[in-house]
Amino acid sequence: MTIVTLPPGRQLARLLHPASDADRVGVIPTEALHAIASGLSGWASAVHHTVPGEPGTRRYARLVATPAYEAWLIVWPSTTGLGLHDHGVSAGVLRVVQGELVEAFTDRERPGPLRTRRVGAGQSVTLPPTRVHAVWNPVPATAVTVHVYAPPLVPPTSGP
Repeated sequence: MTIVTLPPGRQLARLLHPASDADRVGVIPTEALHAIASGLSGWASAVHHTVPGEPGTRRYARLVATPAYEAWLIVWPSTTGLGLHDHGVSAGVLRVVQGELVEAFTDRERPGPLRTRRVGAGQSVTLPPTRVHAVWNPVPATAVTVHVYAPPLVPPTSGP
């Protein structure tokens, strides 16, 4: 087994996406969030089974935390989900690494009926700051996702 030591916050942010300006919050373009999520997907696929938590429950671990963005790995066993919520002022990207999720969503600034879509392995969706959505795993297999948010959602001791 090889253990890799990652550099701290800003250095890691520049390593993951050298064009990002990790010193200023909220300046990361959506394309960069997609690139970060895509880059972390291979690694997430290999380590998702190590995320702590109760079997059969949604489990998560923060992968990266910088002043400008954060990335999370979430494991969704069959029939688990998260009810309607938003991400405050943060924009985000949700990338399905394995399995499939359903997202029901609307816009906080232009409310309307919830629309739904399926998101499969290898697909990503943009989560604008005005998005209100619910996400769940409707299939028997476990789903694994990477989420990247800018600015970060929560203090380092919390979860999504």
